[in-house]
Amino acid sequence: MTAMRFLVCWFCLFSALNAVAGLRWEKSKLDIKAEPGDASTTVQFKFTNAGKHSVVIEKLASSCSCTKVKADKRIIPAGERGVVSGLFEFKGREGKQRISIKVGTSDGKTHSLTAFVEIPRTYVLSTRRVTWASSEMNPKAQTVHLVNVADKPIEIERAESSDPAFKAELKTVMPGYQYDLVVTPSSVAQLSRAIISISCKSDDKPLEYKVYAFVEK
Repeated sequence: MTAMRFLVCWFCLFSALNAVAGLRWEKSKLDIKAEPGDASTTVQFKFTNAGKHSVVIEKLASSCSCTKVKADKRIIPAGERGVVSGLFEFKGREGKQRISIKVGTSDGKTHSLTAFVEIPRTYVLSTRRVTWASSEMNPKAQTVHLVNVADKPIEIERAESSDPAFKAELKTVMPGYQYDLVVTPSSVAQLSRAIISISCKSDDKPLEYKVYAFVEK
């Protein structure tokens, strides 16, 4: 009877171990801090196939279109290692951001991976929206102040308007740290809008900020 119980316990333990076999992650949660001026970062989740059979990565998905996910290999033989990586493009985001990645495998499992990315602030804008009323007789230029709060200089290269009806002029107050964006509408006779794209570069990594201009009723 004792031998039978031993065999039953051994079988249950073997079944349990076999059930959890497959991709085993070194870490399923990551905390990353980006550098000031970074426009993107890559998160990497390392794994090992701890089972006795090959595993195929059948599906990769992220919670945001801002993150491009890929695996260094799709078929992972038993005992082999691999990496699932996600390229996270900030696109103006600041502060703590969460990235979620789902990995579906041929053994029917879905693995949930999470990365928290701290994006330091660089340029602070006094406003991201400038408006004029269509009833104004003499519309005046409006100024957006940009101040770099990072601990290193970041040059702003240019400001471009999506609509020539809004003139965008960039003035340097302190190179690498302070700039003024002066926006002037050519006319307020018609309702219109434009996106002013402000481009800067830090360590050859492009950054972009946007200001929205409107002529409203």
